[in-house]
Amino acid sequence: MEQAANFDEERWRELVSFIREERLTDIWINPGFVSGRKDGQLARLEEGTEEDTNHLIRELFYERPDLLKELEKPMPSIDFTTAVLGMRFRVKTFRAQRRLCAAIRILPDKPPSPEEIDLDPVVLDRICNAPKGLVLVTGQSGSGKTTTLAAIINRINAIRAVKVITIEHPVEYVFENQRAEITQREVGLDCPSYALGLEDALRQGPDIILCGEIIDEQSALVALKASETGHLVLSTLHTSGVSFSINRLINMLPGSYPEERARSVISASLLVVIDQRLCRRKEGGRIAAREICLVNGTVQAKIRQKQEETLGDTIRASRAEGMIDLNSYLDGIRHLIVPEEYQRHYRKLSIGR
Repeated sequence: MEQAANFDEERWRELVSFIREERLTDIWINPGFVSGRKDGQLARLEEGTEEDTNHLIRELFYERPDLLKELEKPMPSIDFTTAVLGMRFRVKTFRAQRRLCAAIRILPDKPPSPEEIDLDPVVLDRICNAPKGLVLVTGQSGSGKTTTLAAIINRINAIRAVKVITIEHPVEYVFENQRAEITQREVGLDCPSYALGLEDALRQGPDIILCGEIIDEQSALVALKASETGHLVLSTLHTSGVSFSINRLINMLPGSYPEERARSVISASLLVVIDQRLCRRKEGGRIAAREICLVNGTVQAKIRQKQEETLGDTIRASRAEGMIDLNSYLDGIRHLIVPEEYQRHYRKLSIGR
């Protein structure tokens, strides 16, 4: 039977200090060694015995003994959040070739300001003052989508007296109420799924709903329903590119939902799409490169007419409105990022994207 280990406070104090100093974003505890990610790059941090790393993993359960029984299963797969000496972690424990492993995401101390992550004021104003609509932040895993949403909620919290309900998996940034009243719910702890959390939220009188991810047809349906019925909905998609993200949302809806109806609802509800990826800075750290689409009449018409693949042309032609294509954004930050990042993300053939 797996048991919680005695907590080695000195060891964890050293580890937490090291994480802060090196600005690590992820840690992996593998049988016999520990690795981490800094500025998107993987590095080996520590080596020892498998007994050492098993002990380290079990210490993560010190504040969550209710989950220990899951480790007894032949194929455990456990997701939870915990805090160690003031540092919050999102933890995924599992077995690989029957050996215990853990993947750990370091959760930030506080939500960032929009200025800290270079969110354009025009885009921010469009989102934060909107009475209703759907805002999508898209990108691959680890592209900073949650951080961007947190910065938006942080600004709303400072300027609007509204009720905000979030459904997250897990809760990464913890907000303190300012002008807004924010209720944060975690999938797996407070509600069983994004879709049911969204359904619950609609009966809790919100002005704004943050859904951590539109993950399936049910969450897509409820998110659209919420935006149609007068709520501002903020969410993410694991997609790349504005046009592909819109197409993905359309295709997520069930076959019983007519495509023409889907396109009509999405074109009317969609407010802003921010597609992003993180690039390494020359001086350390990372910066987001974004493609931004502010939905206007032309964008709505293209969605309804199945022409979203040509949205890149519209975005490039609408710089004066606050839109920007990825290549132009990369050109603007080229002096800040390492050359390989510019070359990796620059779209050679970006027509229609």
